[in-house]
Amino acid sequence: MNETTIDINRLYHLYVIEKKSGRECAKILNRGKSSVLRQIKKHGWSRPNMQRRDEFSRFIKNGQELPEPFLHNAPTFKSGITKYRKIAEIYRIPKFCFHCNKTENLHIHHIDENRENNDPSNLRWVCGRCHNTIEHADRYNNRDEYGRFI
Repeated sequence: MNETTIDINRLYHLYVIEKKSGRECAKILNRGKSSVLRQIKKHGWSRPNMQRRDEFSRFIKNGQELPEPFLHNAPTFKSGITKYRKIAEIYRIPKFCFHCNKTENLHIHHIDENRENNDPSNLRWVCGRCHNTIEHADRYNNRDEYGRFI
């Protein structure tokens, strides 16, 4: 199918006046979607992206009200900092990995693995890699000296 056989006046009426989508225009004109979209772009009729997003990058329709994300309503997540991070900073727990002494990508580890126990003696800073090793020790114990699974 040659794209010059597309009726440009009909395409203009469908796409610009009736506000049909490129896919709908292609179906009505019995042409391929890519050739119709190519003509739309060639003539400069492209519409701006009609989809809107909110501050959390969720798609929203006109007049649609979206609920707040769950995490931001959680009592431990006020002001974007978890409660136990605040506790660790207030009590000045040294901010470096307890195992490897790194100072970037730090997480708070609960020693007794109980997230409700936010006593400062139960908290310590660990880097992401060490935290993963501690939390998932069963995964790492099943490997040989080269790191391969046994």
